[in-house]
Amino acid sequence: MDDFQRMQRQLIAAASSYLVSEDVGPFRLFINPDDDSPHANYAMPLSGTLPAALSLPLGRVEQGFRARQRQPRWEYLDDAAPALGVALRQRGYRQEMQTLLMRCHPNEITLGPATSTVVVQRLSADSPLEHYQAFRRVQWEAFGAHGSAPSLASAAQFRDRFAALRCYLAWQEDEAVGAGSLTPPHTGVAELAGIATVPRWERRGIGTAVAARIMQEAFADGIELLFLTAANADAGRIYARLGFKACGHGVAYLLDR
Repeated sequence: MDDFQRMQRQLIAAASSYLVSEDVGPFRLFINPDDDSPHANYAMPLSGTLPAALSLPLGRVEQGFRARQRQPRWEYLDDAAPALGVALRQRGYRQEMQTLLMRCHPNEITLGPATSTVVVQRLSADSPLEHYQAFRRVQWEAFGAHGSAPSLASAAQFRDRFAALRCYLAWQEDEAVGAGSLTPPHTGVAELAGIATVPRWERRGIGTAVAARIMQEAFADGIELLFLTAANADAGRIYARLGFKACGHGVAYLLDR
């Protein structure tokens, strides 16, 4: 099995541990009962080998979304199912996102001298709920501050829903300034996700410090392959300094009608 299939299967396994899932032919539908926004609900291909006729299974996936009052959306690694994007565009989906897929093996990690003085904390089930709220707030600010600021109630909901996610929080004295996570490993593969820095603290090495801590712990725990999806080439250069190498793309498609 190539790395693309290994990474795609890890994404499927991780999402299955958090969300309500349903197999629909060659696809898996993921529903977040706590959040009806498009980015929280999506489908993925179960394999890179898809049937020639996709109209019927794609229609069934769309019915599954609509039956749950969700907008049809797909999120997956383009290189793991290269034929799917064509089929989705033919059905009227628009590509809403293309990210840079990067991977790193244990012998490729390159950690330079620390350039940040932050303390990186790994959250646990025993961590104060306020720390989970701070984790969510950092990501909320870093990714555009859409909607309401995270509350204690929403932080508790997140902690319980994503209990298998390893969450890391960076502190500058008593201020939470950075965050990141490691998704549940599957067959030696895990995803580095959600690396975020509060905007006013950007360009101080905080995201690098969080990513480096996660990488060190993941490889020490026996992970054979780490991957991530960077928003763009500029973000990718930061991860390249840690040993990640570009290898493909992640994509998301949304059906507006």
